[in-house]
Amino acid sequence: LTELSHTGEFTLPEIIERMSTKPAQILQIPGGSLAIGAAADITVFDPDQEWTVETDKFYTRGKASPFAAKRLKGRAVMTMVAGEIVMKDGQVRA
Repeated sequence: LTELSHTGEFTLPEIIERMSTKPAQILQIPGGSLAIGAAADITVFDPDQEWTVETDKFYTRGKASPFAAKRLKGRAVMTMVAGEIVMKDGQVRA
């Protein structure tokens, strides 16, 4: 969001479409929809929350990021997969 939305390069609906709905359509896979009966795969974010990327806190083995140590605006605060909360306030749940 820091580089795309807050700069005015794209609107928030354009970013959401290009990062969820369109990829699912292109790959012809279910997803990117909030329709009744669709998988409840949802990310809730605060578009104004500021944070610094700390690669040592990534939950993956890969720690490389072009955003390492950068201050960004806009952060995911909760992620649901198939209706189950898998991340909330930065804490990944097993």
